[in-house]
Amino acid sequence: MVKASLRKRILYIRENELAPEERRRLSLSITEKFLNEFLLPAGITSLGLYYPIRNEVDTLELFQFCLQNGIETFFPRISRNHEMDFFRVSDEKDLKKGTYGIYEPSSDGRTEEASHIPSVIVVPLVAFDARNYRIGYGKGYYDRYISSKKPDLTVGFAYSFQQVDPFPVDEWDIPLHLILTEKGWHGELKNSMSGGSR
Repeated sequence: MVKASLRKRILYIRENELAPEERRRLSLSITEKFLNEFLLPAGITSLGLYYPIRNEVDTLELFQFCLQNGIETFFPRISRNHEMDFFRVSDEKDLKKGTYGIYEPSSDGRTEEASHIPSVIVVPLVAFDARNYRIGYGKGYYDRYISSKKPDLTVGFAYSFQQVDPFPVDEWDIPLHLILTEKGWHGELKNSMSGGSR
């Protein structure tokens, strides 16, 4: 019940109190920090991204930067058996509305059909705490994926108002390595740079 209450409260704020121009400003700040303080210094060549919904931090400018600079970029797709995998996307046109109305890699042959485990995955979230545990939308896709595939590094993108007091976690919950807001990093950035550098 605690997670459900927090999810409802933070989603309400994000969807109803965050003006479009403020969302853009905060998203640009987070994108610039990610590029200048992590992605470029660490030499990341393989990145998993989410397609933003419900006023999440916008990742599409980051996606365009990756395309223009030779960084392989992957987005998640939910299969019919409700499993999530990442597929390479080389053009925004290759993303089509899929499960839950979220844009995901097309399965019509336009995208590379072999799934891939990106070395670094940018993870969406609804809320997070000081331990880097996240609250998502409650379906468990990312927790299951991270648990089974074990990517080198997971980075949550969030606005600072999404941080909440520590909440009860379940045995399947997995903390993220890092979380980035417009105010800075949560987690050990320097120690993480070598872990995601391949």
